[in-house]
Amino acid sequence: MTAPEPGEASSTDPGAGFPRLLGAYVLLGRLSEGGMGRVYLALSRQDGNEQLCVIKRFGNPGAHLTARQTRENRQRFRREAKIAMAILHPSVARAFRYVDDGAQPYIVQEFVYGLTLEHLGAAMAKQDEHFSPALAAYVVGQMARALDYLHEFRHVGLVHRDLSPSNVMISHLGEVKVIDFGIAKATLVDATLTKPHVLIGKPGWIAPEVIAGQKPDRRADLFALGLLLWYLLAGRRPDERESAVPHLPAPSTFNLSLPPGMDDLVMKAIDQNPDRRFQTARAFLESVVPFMPASDRGPADLAELIRRFHPTLARQFFAQALRSGRRLLERAQEPRAPRWHRLAWLGLPVLAVLALSRITQRLPPHGPPARPAQLAPPRVSRSAPPEVATAVPGAWPAAAPRPGSALALPAAPLIANPTPAVPHSRASAAPAAPAFPPPSEVKPPPPRRLTPPPDSTLAPSLLASAIQAFARGEADRALRLARASAKRRPSPEAFLLTGRILFQTEPEQARAALQNALRLSPDDPDADRLLAVLNARMP
Repeated sequence: MTAPEPGEASSTDPGAGFPRLLGAYVLLGRLSEGGMGRVYLALSRQDGNEQLCVIKRFGNPGAHLTARQTRENRQRFRREAKIAMAILHPSVARAFRYVDDGAQPYIVQEFVYGLTLEHLGAAMAKQDEHFSPALAAYVVGQMARALDYLHEFRHVGLVHRDLSPSNVMISHLGEVKVIDFGIAKATLVDATLTKPHVLIGKPGWIAPEVIAGQKPDRRADLFALGLLLWYLLAGRRPDERESAVPHLPAPSTFNLSLPPGMDDLVMKAIDQNPDRRFQTARAFLESVVPFMPASDRGPADLAELIRRFHPTLARQFFAQALRSGRRLLERAQEPRAPRWHRLAWLGLPVLAVLALSRITQRLPPHGPPARPAQLAPPRVSRSAPPEVATAVPGAWPAAAPRPGSALALPAAPLIANPTPAVPHSRASAAPAAPAFPPPSEVKPPPPRRLTPPPDSTLAPSLLASAIQAFARGEADRALRLARASAKRRPSPEAFLLTGRILFQTEPEQARAALQNALRLSPDDPDADRLLAVLNARMP
């Protein structure tokens, strides 16, 4: 851990600088940094439940950028945040929120509990292990589905340009997630990078035509995807070379267990000429599908692999970070309201004083002699008209609001009086008819059950909590949270998780949930595959 940035409140641990507060979040540690910003692991509380998340914060005091570069980077950061929050795909980490708190805005993203491909590959290399060809094909196939979604996203020509093992997570559920730390690692600003659909990448994973100065397109992403497949099969990094342009041997040079045709697939994907590569992510996916594991073994095998190689040290780090962050979580507050909003609240006491001064001018000049008594506040009948209130024995009736008045506040102090009095009227000195019915004739209104409409803004938080609960093995709690998320805002992710949880125990309910997921997202491969397995078992 490094020291906190200037101007940020540090915790009681001055050496590490963590945990510390950032609005409604507690920063637990720094994950990455670059010229454009820093990435943190954070803790928040949603619906009473603790939730880990990732925060990408703009600005790095150690980066030497001009004022113009800083302004352009901030504008691009905002544009990329809006795009990230609009992307919804099971193999892309979600972006939930963008907070612009002045000089250092930040993005709140989904936390994926697992390992990056970089850490997983390094751990396997130490034990001289390789990904099986089927499992490597499954990982790359999931990423090809994500790229197909991104490349066609709103027809804006979105190009990722930052695919590498450090930007791909394997969760404890066996999910493949592109986490994309490219926003925080971008350091250059020019006419190309200021476009919202282009992200800078790592030199060792950039296509040769981009290194030569050509504009990157979707084939550059497919080149990086081919390098990832080479990396998983060969068990070594393709960027560990002296030359800038890769001339890699076939992966079977390092792994003799590859099935026929896999070398040709990889070498086509990393061809130096972009015209000879796969032209679309869907074409790449169709070529890699025959090598994938049968049935639904991909997620289960990945989850088993993560459990074997997830280091104990990482689990200890998360447990220690959570313990230290809980002490500050109670102090976490939402970002402060805008100044004009706070000034409006300051004006409310002035309005209250003016209203009370008008009300006191209309009180009766003389009241019956009374002694202080324990009085209950007046009850207002819902069924009575606005100018009639239900009398309570021992209470002085409230004065009716002046016609056309915008305020109707409680009018007079309560005075002990066994009989209800008539409101004072300056228009007539004659006794007026009682304005209130006897207490015995007043019927309380029937109780009404008010069911508030479901809050759709809570759906992403509930879904994230459900995923975390499912990862911890709390299937019942995960099912409740997933159903609550789908009730507030129906989403294919919530229905897909519900189908996964009920897959073994309640196949009919799982079938209904998966069908709902496909109605919302007809091209969802996970829901389609699970539903096919269910239909094969129970036609």
